[in-house]
Order: sequence, then structure tokens, then C-alpha cells
Amino acid sequence: MNKMNWFLKIFLMMALALMGLKSIALAQHVHGSPAPDPHQSHVSHSAHQGHGDHSAHQAYLVTENEPAPTLNVRVFDDPVSGWNLQLVTENFTFAPYHTGLDHIPGEGHGHLYINETKITRILGPWYHLDSLLEGENIVRVALSTNDHKYYMVNDQIVEASVLITAQPSDKQEGCPCPQCKCPRCQCPGRGHGMMRTQ
Repeated sequence: MNKMNWFLKIFLMMALALMGLKSIALAQHVHGSPAPDPHQSHVSHSAHQGHGDHSAHQAYLVTENEPAPTLNVRVFDDPVSGWNLQLVTENFTFAPYHTGLDHIPGEGHGHLYINETKITRILGPWYHLDSLLEGENIVRVALSTNDHKYYMVNDQIVEASVLITAQPSDKQEGCPCPQCKCPRCQCPGRGHGMMRTQ
């Protein structure tokens, strides 16, 4: 009987020792695991909500039940400096007071890109471009919903592009007025340093 008790005690002690080793190993595994990156979900979220490029911007697919927005961009030389863009739309209304709010079909704003770099939002049908890099510049505008998704019709983003060729300023060397384009200009500062289209 004593022998049996002695074997039982040893068996129980071994079992307890094994359980203790298992729990230590489990604790080391849990505490030794790499911690989740706290920025990962934020990065993933920002990739969908960002305004940097098309791949980072979600899309709103216009249904067959609603009128499809259209966009045409026209460019006019500004009388003083730069260019004026006119955004001619159909089935679309600029709604700056709803920017960032819930989607309302046919409402939203534009996103301006110059040479594939996002510049700003456009909140109305006219936008003034003050200057561009010398040479050819691709100016593109894409229509966006109030909640920052690109309008898409037939799997195509509703956008329009124009090519503007900017010439260097014709200000002559030694011009007495630091802001004049030309020494013969009668209006100091008029169009200083701006580049014009061909």
C-alpha cells in the first residue's frame, strides 16, 4: 500500500511539473510574439481614403437609374496672369457646403492634378491657375462625390484633361521694374514672372 502511495505521489509530481513547463512555454510564446503594428490598419484605411492618386481613392459606380455626370475642361488665358479653367458639367452640381458629408447623387467637387500630382480640390465651375512649369503640362480634373469617391461611368472615371504649354516669361534682362514682364509695360507688377500658353 505504501509502495502504491509512493508511486502515485511521484506520478502526480511529474504531472504537475510537466503542466508547469507547458504553461511557461506558452507564456513565452505569447509574450515573444511580434506585437501587431498599431499603424497598419490606419495605413490601410488612409490608402482607401487618401487623395493622392486614383489607386488611393475609392470609386462610386453610377447606376443605370441615375443620370451620368459628364465633364469637359476649357482653358482661357487670364488677362493678368496664368490661366482660367472652366469646368463644364452635365448631371453634376458643385456642392462645397456638402464636402465630406454623405453622398448625394450628382453632387460633389473636383480634384485637380498637374502632371499626375494632386494639387487641390476644385469647389466650383471656375479655377484660376497662377503659373505652371515651363514646357508641356497635363492638367487633369476628376469629379468626386461629397464623401470623396471618384464618379465612375462604364468603369471609367469621370475626368477630363487638357495640355497647356507654358512659355518662359518674356521679361528682359535689366528691366527697371522688378515686377514687370517687359520694360515698356505701363502697369508695374502686371503679370510679373508668369508663363503664358502658346
